[in-house]
Order: sequence, then C-alpha cells, then structure tokens
Amino acid sequence: MSFADWIKGKAAWGLAGHAADHGAMDCTPHPSAARGMWPFEILPLQDTQNIIGATSGAVTAQLDQAVLFSGRPTLRIDVPAGLSGLVTVAGTNAATASVPTGWNLKDLCVALKATSINQVSAVYPYIGDATFANYWAKNQTKTTYAFPDSGFIESNKWAFFHVGDANGPTTIPVASGSPSLATRMRAKLSIILNASDSPQSIWIGFFGVLPKRKKPTIIMTMDDGYSTWWSFVAPLARYYDIPVSMGIIGTQVGQTGYMTADRIMSLFHDPSGLFDIVNHSYSHLYYDGSNAESCVSDYENNLSYLRSIGITGNGPKHVFYPGGASDMNLYRAMQSHGFLSGRKLHPCWVFGRDQTMTFSEDQGRYVLNVLSNMQNTATVAEVTGAIDGAVTRNECAVLMGHSWGASNSSLMWKYENLEGVFAYIANLRDSGQIECKSITRWYADLRGETCSRR
Repeated sequence: MSFADWIKGKAAWGLAGHAADHGAMDCTPHPSAARGMWPFEILPLQDTQNIIGATSGAVTAQLDQAVLFSGRPTLRIDVPAGLSGLVTVAGTNAATASVPTGWNLKDLCVALKATSINQVSAVYPYIGDATFANYWAKNQTKTTYAFPDSGFIESNKWAFFHVGDANGPTTIPVASGSPSLATRMRAKLSIILNASDSPQSIWIGFFGVLPKRKKPTIIMTMDDGYSTWWSFVAPLARYYDIPVSMGIIGTQVGQTGYMTADRIMSLFHDPSGLFDIVNHSYSHLYYDGSNAESCVSDYENNLSYLRSIGITGNGPKHVFYPGGASDMNLYRAMQSHGFLSGRKLHPCWVFGRDQTMTFSEDQGRYVLNVLSNMQNTATVAEVTGAIDGAVTRNECAVLMGHSWGASNSSLMWKYENLEGVFAYIANLRDSGQIECKSITRWYADLRGETCSRR
C-alpha cells in the first residue's frame, strides 16, 4: 500500500484520533536509547610513567588535576619562551601503546588546548613498531582542520585535531617502512611550535581513536512550523516511521499557513515519539555578526514560549539558526546560555565528525550543517544521491526543508518529492543500512542520556 492510499483514511489524525488509536502518551524513554562510548585511548594521559619518557628535554610534562577534559585530568606541557620547531610532548619509549583490534587507521584525533593557540602550528601523531623503523605519522595543521568560521580555534579552548580534512576523516599515512598493526605498538605525539615571547602551556585531553558510528545516521529537519507539517508531514512520518525535528518560530504559531499551539502539542505527545519540537527562534532574528546576545535572547524567548505550551525535554535547547548565519561569538553565547547545538544551512563541510559530541568541550556541536536542502529546484535524485554519499562515508547527515505543496518554490517542495525521499530513507533503514534519529535523540545518544524522542 502506498502512502497516497494510506493517507486517505489516516491523514486527519487529530487529538481525538490519537487517543482513539493509541491511548495516552507513554513518556518513558524510547527503548532505542544508547549509551555514550569513551573513545579508544592510544596514549592514556593519566599513565604518566609510561608516556612522558619521550618528552623533548626543552619542555616539561605533568598531570594536571585542575584542568579537566570530560571530567578527567589532562597532561600539561610547559613550554619555555622562544622554543620553536617539532617538539615531542608525550610518547612511549617501547611498544607499550595499544591500538584498536582491526583498526582501519581512520578517526585518529587529538584534543588540545593552549594558552596561546598561535604557538601551535600543527600536531604530529606517530604510531609504529618498537623502534619506529616502520610507522604511520600525520602532520595535521590548524588550516586543514579549521572550521570555516573565522577564529573557531581559540586560545584556552579545546580544539580537536582530526586526521583528515573538510572532506572527511582519512587514514593516517605511512611515513616510514611498512608498518603493520599489532596488539602493542609505540606511539608519540609531537607538536610543531611557533616561538613565543613568554612561557606558555599546552594541555592534551585525548590522543586516540574516536568511536566508530554503528551505522550512518539520517536526521530529518524542517524550519518555521508550517501547517503542512500537520496535514502532510506527520502522516508521512508515521507511515514510514521516520523521526522529524521541527524548528518552531514562536511568533508564527497560529498565523495563517502555520500550525497552532494545539497541533504542535499534539505532535509532541504523539505516541510514536517521532516528532521532535526544537528552537528556530522566537521572532526569526538573523545573526549579523554583532548581535549574538540579542539572538540568544530570542532563542531563550522561544524556549520559554515552547515551555509555556507544554514542550518538555531538551528539544527547545537545540537551535536551527535563522538564515543559517553564525560565528564564534554566537557559539560562545549559545554555550554560556545552555543551548546544546546549532544547525546551519549549508552543505556539510566536515563529514563523520559528530563523534566528538561525546565531549561537552567540543564547540563543533554549534556548527552542524546540512547535507542537502529539500526545496526549490533540488531533485529527488540529488537528495538521494547525497544520502548515498553519507552512507558510503558512514556519516551523520542532516536534511532540511521548509514547506510542502503542489509545486516547487524558494521554500517549498512538491509533496511527491518529499514522499520519494521518505520512501528511500525507509528502504535503507529497513534493509539495515542506516538509522534515523531526531536531533534530540542523536545528541542524547552521543551523551549517553535518555530521551523520549526517537
């Protein structure tokens, strides 16, 4: 049976229909709730007896109980004034480092913080045999890592150096000989330093492999709060059993062409748990580079409004930026006011990187981008092709749309186009190739938290 056939008898699900078909809403956490995983540590930083023996003589290293990373002590490297060049800050003198069994040499990551980030030119991880006759190594610069937002890597903020570039994580390359994986290997972490006029400190929070995503993940998101979400999207989502994260503009609720508060609440309390009500600002205020606090205040006003109509949980703490505009100033303000993530509008610039969301220190959670926009001149083939790419890369992919109708326009896509995408996603999921999540569920799973959304 097609959705078109099914919807004839089921599309008009209102409050009475929900109650009649399903009874009262069960607000217990969905059984698919996952637990967050700690990544694989190649150099456990707390094992100082093992890992500071290879430290270059000009620097000193010690465990810092005051500066924590995800609640654990970090390794502090004190750098004297004037020191430059390649300096080893941690490492083993023998094959006493572990690597994951069957590791594909991808997703290597170093979490680093510095009193002066300008002093750090690049990080240089090495993994090899006991004498480093055969080893892998990668000079990972701030330029190849850097986010497109100016100043994303800041002094006294955690930065995540991944082996890879904007196109995705890559394998750590062979630097010498013919290395092969073993249970125990030798490893070290070096940093290319720029000279500083004064002594500086660098902290290492993590050196290891990020957890492998179990399956590629598709997150369906929509902006503004259109009435077609009630009349068309909701029945479609139920039919194909696909979660949808709905970004609501508070001032548009109840206006012509938009959902009422009662319909929003009905979706939120739908027994399916498919409908995730999130924050798209109260007045659709655009960020202009200088109004970060005003924008965050607008998000807070919308959070209060959504709470006032009965939306509970963390959904309203996830923001879809109006117009997608944002930068570091806005991310700082978002973090200081307790918002959990922010989604932009543009094609994904960094693939497969949401693993770092297990770390609350990662500001990348405020720069979530969109794999494909479902509107205007986009074709179903273009969207499904983008999804195929996400599956190949095993990434978390966000899709975005607005309203739906009989024809395409700047913020509208044809009904049949969206149904085609839903059917395609459902087939991938039912064949075990992907999983589908709301943005609130995705964040909760990465944090190891419970959530009533799917």
